[in-house]
Amino acid sequence: MKATAEEEVAQGAVGLPLLLGGKNGAVNLQDLVGVLKYVGTSDNGADNGRVDYDSTKDGDRNGDTVVTEEGDQVGLRYDRSPSPSPNPPRDAGPPDGAVNLQDVVAVLGQVGLDCSGPP
Repeated sequence: MKATAEEEVAQGAVGLPLLLGGKNGAVNLQDLVGVLKYVGTSDNGADNGRVDYDSTKDGDRNGDTVVTEEGDQVGLRYDRSPSPSPNPPRDAGPPDGAVNLQDVVAVLGQVGLDCSGPP
């Protein structure tokens, strides 16, 4: 089963100020570990002692050529909402403003999916 490229989180999250790891075309345990590192962070919230949802350390994430806290936060890469029916776990929903265990479960359900091409 294929997942969309947006569903693969940046592989191997690292703490500030280093950049996130790259993508490898599949959802795997490294992606799950990346999400776990961001659990407890939220949009405009405090960091969790390791990482900050609102960090813009990766630069222009949304492609508008301007680095701002609106749309370029690293936490958006790890934040999901529940999968809409009828396609869980393939179609995890958009960010909901916080990274929590719901996000971990969403990625856990996607481990093994191929994101290298069209779904």
